[in-house]
Amino acid sequence: MWRAGLIATAVSLLTVASVAQTNVRGWYAKGQVWIVWEVDPLVEPITYNIYASPQIETDAAQMTLIGRLLKQDWEGQRLRNLDAGVTLKLPTPMAGVFYQLLPTEGAFVFTPHSAATRYFAVVKNGETLVTNANRDQVTFGYDPVNDPVQAHAQFDGATEGGYPYTAYVVWTDGRLDPDNARPDFPVGGNEHRNGVPHVFVITRPLTPLPSTPYPAVFALHGGEGAYHNFLPGRPERANLDLELADGVVITPNDNLYLRWEGQTINQSTRWFGYVSTLDPFTDAVRTDPAPTDVVISYTARRIEWILDWVLGPNSGYNVDPARVAMIGHSAGAGGTSSLSRQFPERLCAAVAHCPVFNGLEDVILPNPLHGQPSQNLATNLMDADGQPIDIQDVSRTAHTRLATQRDFCFTHYYTGIRDDNAAAAWTPVQRARFDDLNASGMGAAISWDEREHGIEKWDADSMAPGPCMPWPDIGQWISPVRTERHSAQYLIDTHRNDRSYPGFFNVDEDSLTPGRQPDPGPGDPCAAGMAVWGTWGGYCDWDTASIVDQSDRWECTIFLRGLSAVSIDNAPVESVTTDVSLRRTQQFNPSEGSTVTWRLEDVDTNAILQSGAVDAGDESLVIIPGLIIRRDPDRRRLIVSTPCVDHDDCNDDDVCTQDVCATASCDNPSRQFGDANHDGSIDIFDILCVLDGFAGVFSVCALPNVDLTPCPGGDGIIDIFDILAVLDGFSGVNTCNCPAGP
Repeated sequence: MWRAGLIATAVSLLTVASVAQTNVRGWYAKGQVWIVWEVDPLVEPITYNIYASPQIETDAAQMTLIGRLLKQDWEGQRLRNLDAGVTLKLPTPMAGVFYQLLPTEGAFVFTPHSAATRYFAVVKNGETLVTNANRDQVTFGYDPVNDPVQAHAQFDGATEGGYPYTAYVVWTDGRLDPDNARPDFPVGGNEHRNGVPHVFVITRPLTPLPSTPYPAVFALHGGEGAYHNFLPGRPERANLDLELADGVVITPNDNLYLRWEGQTINQSTRWFGYVSTLDPFTDAVRTDPAPTDVVISYTARRIEWILDWVLGPNSGYNVDPARVAMIGHSAGAGGTSSLSRQFPERLCAAVAHCPVFNGLEDVILPNPLHGQPSQNLATNLMDADGQPIDIQDVSRTAHTRLATQRDFCFTHYYTGIRDDNAAAAWTPVQRARFDDLNASGMGAAISWDEREHGIEKWDADSMAPGPCMPWPDIGQWISPVRTERHSAQYLIDTHRNDRSYPGFFNVDEDSLTPGRQPDPGPGDPCAAGMAVWGTWGGYCDWDTASIVDQSDRWECTIFLRGLSAVSIDNAPVESVTTDVSLRRTQQFNPSEGSTVTWRLEDVDTNAILQSGAVDAGDESLVIIPGLIIRRDPDRRRLIVSTPCVDHDDCNDDDVCTQDVCATASCDNPSRQFGDANHDGSIDIFDILCVLDGFAGVFSVCALPNVDLTPCPGGDGIIDIFDILAVLDGFSGVNTCNCPAGP
């Protein structure tokens, strides 16, 4: 237990004398039980086993095994990727007082699900003796609301680029039942992974954070990488553009430690999890899981909990929940794809570089975490019909829905046709993944170039021999000019998770050439005639300030990028043909099967260029086919609306347009200021229309057409100011600077 005599002062806490070989001490703080012991300096075991019992026992066999830790976990090895000499720092019952492990000590953390008193024992694997030296009694509480589980700051530092960071650790609640979670903390591992520390780092900008809510971006490393390589300001990751000027970057770690035929290795969970039956401690020859095993989303749960904690009151951060994005590379790109589909409502946008959609690495060795592709094990995720989603759909596709939400966040995929990693190589499988993603109509952008897999190689030709020569391997989206559209700053400056957007798909840059252009070929990097770099939808853009999202109307200005200061981001063509799906609509959700009308207007002249009607599909999704959009500054306004009954239904809040309902479809042609009856001139009849409106009579002119002031959209009231406004127009005064005059 945490004895009163040991916490009289912080000094006495930090200088507890060893009473026996292992000197086990325990206490309760911050929602968890903390167990510390001295490691045997002579015979270090492969694991220490932790037991619990409601009464004193002298034989571990009479107690309940609640955890086993490998050395890398009991000493917090992952922290040393950032600081080789650091040890774990644990909270204590005294506010603001922490216990720093000695280099000769280990730690285990137990997450209670009820208040109780227990004896905890730490025993070398293979031994059973329990004495006062390796046992301690702890009384602990349980209050998920007022005393929730938290992450704990370990130390501060700065990257090579000067970006300050804080490293955090959160300890896993591992359970046999993956659904037996506390209200405040998920089950983040199976029973063999209980009490394991997981690291994440939060990096701040070079200047102080804003006083108002600011954005955050998750950065996910690859399967053979680690969190410390994905911090802003790291030169070897410059091509990712992870730096933020006004927000924080959250960099978690994915991998877990396990034994593999006599050695402890570092294994990727693919940012998802592993089968609930995984035994990380066996030294037997590794095999694939049983076909009935289920892959549990332990890692994904931890990532979402980190987000919850950062957004919560105990983190000390003030992150805007509407501006959280995610960027990943390799396995981290696969993780970005799957995580953004598991909780799409939490993210505003995502970028996935070199995603590992081939799955070839599974064929080489047994995969005790996820099984072979041919097994395609079930996961704990369920589809809309309550059926399990399989691991292939989680980790090997980009289009499969993994949540109940209809829409994904906007996602941009970048892949390399010269990728030298088998799991991410340009193959027919990879090509098919992107075809499926495009066909889903989710509106993701898909870009490719001649990059290799390694991030630091994207802007330099390695000159290494390849299967087909010549073999340039420079990423054209990176060198000689680097796109801004993949950067962390661009994502959070452009997107919000509470705002709708146009999803471009089936984008064709050359309608005269058969097939969608550009064509990246069949998935063969040596194929003749393919476009070695290009994009589907990556040049398409929209004006976020132009979005109108109402129950009866959706509107947005769309265009191809043409005026960007970053030359690589400007479209090389004047126009494209594209389908557009209305994504993340907040208010405009017409009933399934109902008809909506649409039109595409010239922004400058309001001339209608295309128009039509479509039926809302499943879950009220509206898709507009065959739009022709042009390169900026030639912009188009897409307007979609439910059928109108009268002119009032067509009010666009613009006194410079006439609001007209004709054949159940709205039109808003440009007009002169004061031309209330829209006959091309401003005369006595317009004055009479406004006077009628002032009297409450709208038989000739509809209310929105005589509501002339204030600019730009009127105030919904016809009064003396509207009469004066039409008199201004009659006398040639263009009060609201309408494009049509007078």
